[in-house]
Amino acid sequence: MEVTLILSMILFIWIGAVTPGPVNLVSVSSGVTYGWIKTWPFVAGASVAYLTVVFSTGIGLSRLLLTIPAIKALLVWLGAAYLQYIAFKMASAKPSELQLQALNSPPSFMQGALMQWLNPKAWIIASSGIGLFVTSEPNTSTALMVFCIVALTFCIIGVGTWMILGQLLGHLLSKPIHQVWLNRGMAALLCIITIPMIMSQ
Repeated sequence: MEVTLILSMILFIWIGAVTPGPVNLVSVSSGVTYGWIKTWPFVAGASVAYLTVVFSTGIGLSRLLLTIPAIKALLVWLGAAYLQYIAFKMASAKPSELQLQALNSPPSFMQGALMQWLNPKAWIIASSGIGLFVTSEPNTSTALMVFCIVALTFCIIGVGTWMILGQLLGHLLSKPIHQVWLNRGMAALLCIITIPMIMSQ
């Protein structure tokens, strides 16, 4: 696999993991209240669950490609189109107050896993990523393995960032102007990483 493709995978997964969402909000709240050691099981659970989401999505789409090879290009274009839509929604989103809910106890590994499995964002991002980075490759098995490794690694980094720097990030993102610039920056990165995938078709 090309280095540029792997770098695009990393950027894609990192954006999906680091942008605000239910898993990250719990990670922030627990990190502030209980510290990173007691929050780590939750981060690990969410990350392992995301790995299973990516793997199962990849296996499903790979089998579909074996049955209908002609949809390979369609999956890339659909993935790119969806990411452009997400980028537009992020760039045009109005900032809102970041509300951190108080936790009565540190969240567990299973709580992190269940929250990720039930998170629509995780399934949608995984499907888009598989369409862009896996189904577009000649050797889909190798591409899926690399994508899974990247997904696990950078999900840990992304969610862990909220855990470790939760108090700081929570304070910053409570300010509307910071939310606006974060959303616009992430939207721009999403647009950029889809360009090489589209040009390869």
